[in-house]
Amino acid sequence: MYEELYEPLPQTEPYLKRLGLDTVPAADKKNLDRLIYAHQLHVPFEDLDVCEFKRTASLSISSLYEKIVWKKRGGYCYEPNALFASLLTACGYEVTPCMARIIRDCGDEFIPPISHRINLVRIDGQQHFCDVGYGGPMPAASMPLIDGWEECIKGQTFRLDQTDAYWWKLSYCSKDTFSTVMSFTPVPCEPVDFIALNAFASTHEQSVFPRLRMVNLRTPGGSVSLMGDIFTLSENGEKTIRQITEEEFLPILEQYFHLHIS
Repeated sequence: MYEELYEPLPQTEPYLKRLGLDTVPAADKKNLDRLIYAHQLHVPFEDLDVCEFKRTASLSISSLYEKIVWKKRGGYCYEPNALFASLLTACGYEVTPCMARIIRDCGDEFIPPISHRINLVRIDGQQHFCDVGYGGPMPAASMPLIDGWEECIKGQTFRLDQTDAYWWKLSYCSKDTFSTVMSFTPVPCEPVDFIALNAFASTHEQSVFPRLRMVNLRTPGGSVSLMGDIFTLSENGEKTIRQITEEEFLPILEQYFHLHIS
C-alpha cells in the first residue's frame, strides 16, 4: 500500500506533453519556474471525484499519473503536488514535501487545521516554495525561502515571511493590501504523512471538498473558477461572475477547464 506512494514516475515525456512542453528541462531555477507555470495553465485544481462521485482520492503515483496525465484531469492539493514532486524528482530536482494551513478568509483568532501540501525544492543550496495544487491566488513560479522576500510574478505580488522558528506564511497583495494565504512549515514530511489528511479531506463531514465542487485554472490573462454554481472569469483585470445551471455544468467544464467528465 505505502509503496505506491513512492513509485517513480512511469514516464516523463507524456507528463511534459500534458503541460505543453516537449523536452526534459535542465534542473535549474528558470526551468522550475517554467514547469510551475505550465502546470498551473494545464492542470486544474478540482475536487470533482470527491464532491460529485464521492470517491476518496488516491495518492498512489500510478493512479495520479493515470488521472492527471492520461485522463487529462486535475485534482486537489495532495494529488497534483504529489505527482509534480515525482516529475521534479525525475527531472533531477531535490524535492521536500511539507504541510501547510490555509489561512485565507480565516479570522485572526481561528487556527485552521493542517490541510494542505506544498513542495520545497532545493536549488544551489537554497530552498524554494513551490505549489501547483491550490485553488486560489498562488505564485506562478518558485519563490526562495527568504524572510521578507517579496516578488511580482505574472502581475501578482506575493511575500514570504518567517513567523517563528517553525512556521512561514505566504501573503498575497490585492488592492495594495497583503493578506495571508497560507502558513507552512519547512519540516520535511513523507508521502505517507498525507494519507490521513487526504482521507479527512475526501470524506469527513467537516471537510469542504465533499460538500462544495471547486474548479480553478490559471489562464494566460487571468483565471477561471467554478465554486458550486458560481462561475468566475478573470481576464486582463476584468472579472465576470454569474450563476450557472446544472445543464451548463459539463459544457463549462469542457470549454473553460478542458475537463471531460463522464
